[in-house]
Amino acid sequence: MKTLLMCFLLMMCNLIHAQKDDSLSQADKKLSKYEAETIYLTFSGFIKNGKADDMGLSGGKLKKEMMISPDAVIVFKKFQHQRNWLFLISGLELATSIAALTSKNKHLKTGMLISGAALSVISIPLYIGSVNNENKAVWLRNRDVLN
Repeated sequence: MKTLLMCFLLMMCNLIHAQKDDSLSQADKKLSKYEAETIYLTFSGFIKNGKADDMGLSGGKLKKEMMISPDAVIVFKKFQHQRNWLFLISGLELATSIAALTSKNKHLKTGMLISGAALSVISIPLYIGSVNNENKAVWLRNRDVLN
């Protein structure tokens, strides 16, 4: 009877140990998939699988990464739309500032400076929104790549 009880306890210990090893290997698999497949943004690009990459011309490389997730594609398109408007407004802001600096007409100079300042104020929430959408798109992509 003692021998039977000892065999039973030994089998239970092996079973528990095997389950622990299985759960650890699943956690290791999830961690390695997380490290290999997810991306995060840097100032001038993104990092995937420990390797830095630039975003490409007009964000083309990052857009390819977003294709994994339909939700990320939608939000990334919002980001691109906002970014394009931001580039346009920034160009207008620069043009009005240069025109104000080079103008000899005092009234025109004042109007151009006010226009440049107004465009600067308009561009702030647009910039914040575009950065938020870019981060949200990356988050959605990472979420979907892990599922």
